[in-house]
Amino acid sequence: MTRMEIQTAEAQRAERRTQRAWCGSTLKPLRSLLLSLRLCGLLLLLACDSTPTATPCYDVPDGGCPEDNGADVCMDPTCAAVYACVDGKWSLRQTCPPHPHDGSAPPGDAGDGEAGSVFDASIDVPPGGNGGPGCTDLETPDCTASEGLACVQTPDCCGCTDLWVCDDGGWVLWGECADGGIVLQK
Repeated sequence: MTRMEIQTAEAQRAERRTQRAWCGSTLKPLRSLLLSLRLCGLLLLLACDSTPTATPCYDVPDGGCPEDNGADVCMDPTCAAVYACVDGKWSLRQTCPPHPHDGSAPPGDAGDGEAGSVFDASIDVPPGGNGGPGCTDLETPDCTASEGLACVQTPDCCGCTDLWVCDDGGWVLWGECADGGIVLQK
């Protein structure tokens, strides 16, 4: 090889090294940037949920009870109608049949505890006493006020201790089952 060929070969090697160094150093960050942008885009798509948030309803109309996922709400003697929460407003779903008094004890008389006697609680179920929108299911021994009132004559108050009412989408302590009766919170 001649001197000129050697210099040309060295110059070509030097140019290739420069190109490799330049391409490697430029493409690696560019690839990383593109990969990062793709991941950010994917995370953004996963994080954004276009499902609208349901608007809660508050304060069930008087004599009404909220719909309860297929349960027969009309079995509750305090429910005159069943309402569903639709877009933040109460919508009447059905009216409940009247709950007849069997006549074995006069209204207001707790009876003597004999079979067939009717217990008439001296306390009305407060608004929200059956739960309501925004209030999640309670766990035993916590119960709704209406459950406590329905079970007040049982020896263990149906396993209830604290009684709660739903108010503005949250539970508020209303009373407790104790000594065969209900003690209201002050």
